[in-house]
Amino acid sequence: MKLLMRFSKGPEIRYISHLDMQRLFQRALRRAKLPVGYSQGFHPHMLLSFASAMPLGLCSRGEYAEIQLEQQTVPAAAMAQMNEVLLPGARILACRQMEEKEPSIGGRIAQAEYTLYPETAADIRQALADFTALAEIVISKKTKKGMADVNVRPMIHQLFEQDGCIKATLSCSNSENLRADTLAGLLREYLGIHIGQIWREKLFIMEGTSLKEPAEIGE
Repeated sequence: MKLLMRFSKGPEIRYISHLDMQRLFQRALRRAKLPVGYSQGFHPHMLLSFASAMPLGLCSRGEYAEIQLEQQTVPAAAMAQMNEVLLPGARILACRQMEEKEPSIGGRIAQAEYTLYPETAADIRQALADFTALAEIVISKKTKKGMADVNVRPMIHQLFEQDGCIKATLSCSNSENLRADTLAGLLREYLGIHIGQIWREKLFIMEGTSLKEPAEIGE
């Protein structure tokens, strides 16, 4: 069976790299004594994968890990066992069993929702509206062919103020990806808005013609 766990990454561990996050989960899975599956071959490794790598310095309430188990395990029990051994700052928020033929979500992530916290309070609603009204927002981006100028405006699906914070929904797929810290740099450059903490709230995959959170699939 395969479990899908949604987990948080708090301020205490926001500078832990993607690779170190994998190691953190591997240690926790061993300490929790979950029957994790391993790959075949000379160098077997845990069958554990994450949905989407996140830049250093960001926090999250919506990360996902897929874990292959060799025995049937109650998702709620696995979640409780993991939360007993994870480091402060990491917590399993939800856990479900994946469908037998359900494809991995890693390659299906389409968009991500973020909350950006400005360092100073100000009325930024009109400034954000003017920013989203721009036809083009061009940045230099690394591609397979080297550096290139890319219009990232189509990758900003939503951008608005809510309770003094900035809510943003950005492209987060293998083909189109706009990082939240890159958006923060653009807000500083174009609008003079300096961002402090950034939280990733949700990841979305395309299910048919609609966006859904991975935890909702199969419900």
